[in-house]
Amino acid sequence: MNQMERNEREYQQAMDALRFSGEAKARMAASLTTEREERPVKAKRFRPLRTGLLAACMCLALVGTAFAAVYQLTVQISSDEEHVRYIVYGEAVKHPLEDYSPEMQADYAAFDRSKGGILPGRKFDGWDGAKAYLGDNIPCVWRNTDDVVWDGEYRVQMIPDLTWDTNDLQYAHFYNNALLDCGMSCETMIYIYGPRHTYDQLYGMGQFLGAEYRLLEDYAMANGCVAKIILESGAEDWPTQYSIGIFMKEGMLYKVSLYGGAAGQFTDEEMVTQLCQVLDSFY
Repeated sequence: MNQMERNEREYQQAMDALRFSGEAKARMAASLTTEREERPVKAKRFRPLRTGLLAACMCLALVGTAFAAVYQLTVQISSDEEHVRYIVYGEAVKHPLEDYSPEMQADYAAFDRSKGGILPGRKFDGWDGAKAYLGDNIPCVWRNTDDVVWDGEYRVQMIPDLTWDTNDLQYAHFYNNALLDCGMSCETMIYIYGPRHTYDQLYGMGQFLGAEYRLLEDYAMANGCVAKIILESGAEDWPTQYSIGIFMKEGMLYKVSLYGGAAGQFTDEEMVTQLCQVLDSFY
């Protein structure tokens, strides 16, 4: 295994460590279900997509190219004898550690990698605290959350250079989970890459054979971004359903996942319609 392959393998392992296992997803679903039972939830509502929205947003995106950079993403779905996976490719804007807030830089400097343990970062009660921790030089954005009936933590975590050759920041990772008024849970992640990220693979996810990923048509969002849309269905022993939207804004990768519970609880159309409504709520 050469150095590049080793770096990519270590990178993927670190990214995997930030994601839920099947057991963790089950615990999250149970927790959200309990929370939902304890709180009054408005009736499910699936507003049909606005007529002409796709065409109008596409025009907006095309007009915007004269004034802002356009970030192209490619999604590749593949499988082998044991797994099915998707990988997202693209070119990100690189932010060195110096771009972040003094508080975040201090937390990173205090982290002793030789001792291992929890990666540096903090948890917050809301977006404003997380954004202030990232700093003014990190132009990530949030969304309108009127559809949220229960809001989980807002977490920022820092991933060091995975080659261990330097003390540089590989990337920063923002995470939030919430319960929507339609009954779905929503997981949002933002990846902010550092100078040590030198290859075009930005994100990847995989499952055992039996699961399925379906890549749908791109969706032109209300803010001018274009999202890749993926429908995920679990294997027979874990029959879950997700709709996933992935887009780039200001050179940062956003991933929005809606969890619909057991397969069949929502139709594919409902999963995609609700996802598009969430994507359109980003500023």
